[in-house]
Amino acid sequence: DRFKNVLNGSYLFVGDSICYGAGANEPGGYAKLIANKNKDMTYKNISVSGAILCRRKTGDTGSTVLEQIESEIALSNSYNHVVLEGGINDIWNMDKYPLGEYDRYNINSELDETTICGAFESIIRKSKNAWKDAIIFYIIPHLMSVELSTPVFDKLIEICKKYAVIVIDLRYLSGED
Repeated sequence: DRFKNVLNGSYLFVGDSICYGAGANEPGGYAKLIANKNKDMTYKNISVSGAILCRRKTGDTGSTVLEQIESEIALSNSYNHVVLEGGINDIWNMDKYPLGEYDRYNINSELDETTICGAFESIIRKSKNAWKDAIIFYIIPHLMSVELSTPVFDKLIEICKKYAVIVIDLRYLSGED
């Protein structure tokens, strides 16, 4: 309860089934649980189960975190905080959507949104442009196959550092794998 009523302002939550709250006892995911303990916090959770970070290639269907952000930007809603989550489904689909690369120093580099790095960097850029004063977070919710996930999450953390995005890395705290 020491974190009760410490968060305030408006929050946008964007991600996959983990952020959405699939399998939870009540809908809304961890966004709702946090908001329930913080009466001065408002939130919108636009996460979708099965979402990947990358822009889908022609013929592939399903939600993407990139499209979730683009849709919310189009609505012109304002937020003090943006909480990003995702990457797990991308790791499982790396045969179609590779990790890709990013330019450590160039914030105007051309991005390939069909790669994990390109899509994630685009998500951050678009979020920062739309909500200039918002604090942006990226949550890594749990540990999964270290061999598969470590190289991906290491790159995503590097991209977060490039844009001063706060990383909440719960992989070794959650007890999940």
